[in-house]
Amino acid sequence: MSEAMVRLCGSGKFKRMKDDLLSFPECSSSTIDVTMKRGIGPGPFSGLFILSGTASAVAILITVIRLMRRRWERLVQGMLMGRGLWVWLTTLFSRDQRGNQL
Repeated sequence: MSEAMVRLCGSGKFKRMKDDLLSFPECSSSTIDVTMKRGIGPGPFSGLFILSGTASAVAILITVIRLMRRRWERLVQGMLMGRGLWVWLTTLFSRDQRGNQL
């Protein structure tokens, strides 16, 4: 590979290839057009941005709904349990049914 590069550089073909492949034929090297775009911008990727943004929003929405549902179940259970009162009463009455004294 390096021998081929040496031969190309020695014969001048490398410089001609570089000039042909890397130059812009419609632009001169002495003037720079300010209005010329220097990149492709976000326009071609708008579909990808919309798709990834939608997927992220759906994932966050599902996560928030699951967390809210779990917290809601805990809140309802806490309200039904009366913050330990229900457990205490259940334990008290189950002992009474077994024949234990109060």
